[in-house]
Amino acid sequence: MNSSVLTRERPMGRRTIALLLLIELALVAGMWLLPTGRVLLIGGAIGGGLLVLLLPVWPQILFPMMVAATALDRTGILGERSTLFTLTMFHFAGGGALAFWVIHSLWKRETSIPRLELTIPLLLFLAVHGFSVLYSPNRLVGTVYFFRLMALSAVIYATASVIRNKYWVQMMIGAVLLLAVGLAGFGIFQMLTDAYFLPATFVSAVGANTPRAAGTFHNPNDFGTFLMVSMMLTATFMVQLKFSWKWHPALLGMFAVLSAGLVTSFSRANWVAAAVGLFCIAVLSRKLKLLGVAFVVFLVILMVISAISANFADLVFGRFLSIFKTISEFGSFTQVSATARIQFVMGAFNMFVHNPFFGIGVRGFPVAFDQYKPADFPIWLPTRESHTLPATIIAEFGIVGFAISIWLVVVVLRAGIGAFRKTEDEYLRAAQLGLVVAFIGYQVSMVFTGAITDNFFWIVTGMLFAVREAGLRDRLTSNTDAANGC
Repeated sequence: MNSSVLTRERPMGRRTIALLLLIELALVAGMWLLPTGRVLLIGGAIGGGLLVLLLPVWPQILFPMMVAATALDRTGILGERSTLFTLTMFHFAGGGALAFWVIHSLWKRETSIPRLELTIPLLLFLAVHGFSVLYSPNRLVGTVYFFRLMALSAVIYATASVIRNKYWVQMMIGAVLLLAVGLAGFGIFQMLTDAYFLPATFVSAVGANTPRAAGTFHNPNDFGTFLMVSMMLTATFMVQLKFSWKWHPALLGMFAVLSAGLVTSFSRANWVAAAVGLFCIAVLSRKLKLLGVAFVVFLVILMVISAISANFADLVFGRFLSIFKTISEFGSFTQVSATARIQFVMGAFNMFVHNPFFGIGVRGFPVAFDQYKPADFPIWLPTRESHTLPATIIAEFGIVGFAISIWLVVVVLRAGIGAFRKTEDEYLRAAQLGLVVAFIGYQVSMVFTGAITDNFFWIVTGMLFAVREAGLRDRLTSNTDAANGC
């Protein structure tokens, strides 16, 4: 048995945490006593020096920052937006996390990457993208897209390598839930004050006719996805962990805030994804009462909405019922978004018929769509992005790429569900189930949004394997202690 696997990871001690808190308090005091420019200079110098010293030892510090940078989205953009490449805070947090992961590994002489089941299908998935660059009609954008996918794939391995124990798993999930609750509250505030901050570019691109909160995100669907994932984690902890009675109202309150925030996003894709996710949690954990709790929570939210604004309640009900009217009201003005999605799928199928094996090439869909679009596609709709990931894959990479993508999803789900059944630690078991269901929720959401380059999706996938590895180390350590009579 490999002894390195059983090595206990020592998290930051109390003295280190206390030192960091004192430094933060000193910075806060300095903000009151010194000019802003000088505070920024001193804070940047101290912060940069600390990071240089701490990150090679604890590169895990940057991984919650990756989550925060993802949550900032629109507010984390540095410079001007570009269709080719837009610099964001995630590039600094993610790039730093990958760089210090490598430095830490070399320092610890741990030069082997985790052996994950998804390695072969993921490499083939990337290979299909790289090969398709050669014949893509959108070669430059496709090349940038390919390198972006490679970097995001590296995030999976970095996360699985660095988040090695229960302590850091708790730090990561805690960061996700705290950010999500705060953003959900911000979304609720936006809706209550009619301050949606929804970019005009997004409104014109999708033909939006409903006021939608987006929090700090550019796209309300991305906002809804972030909240949906956090809801899955919270719901799993509610049914899997044995807390004292004091914690149950807190978790229920978090779930209610996240649910209300999801409602304000008006993201039908994530409404459906959340419903599917809650059903999966209830089935896999054998706690069907969760469905009853979720129904009561949503009923209370709708009652509160009705009491605040009958007009807003009508919008929520209308948006929900429109899910079931997509076919019957196809082509109507009230179903512009749903109609366009179906027509994008029709265009993707036409592309597939003409390029059945390898597709038209990475990022070729937006360029080639006008050649394959249905005749009645609304000409005033400026977007040419497919909102259905399976349709995009089969159009751009053909049956080969589509088969590899299915294989990749199945491998991840099998690994996650298998780890959930074997993990013994209560918290890690709950986290494992939450991440598996979040991954399922992503698959449902991507049928309607196609956001495979969502940074958080790759972080969640990496966390799914990180929690599994942490559970394995915990189990092996427990067995070793038992064998030694500890």
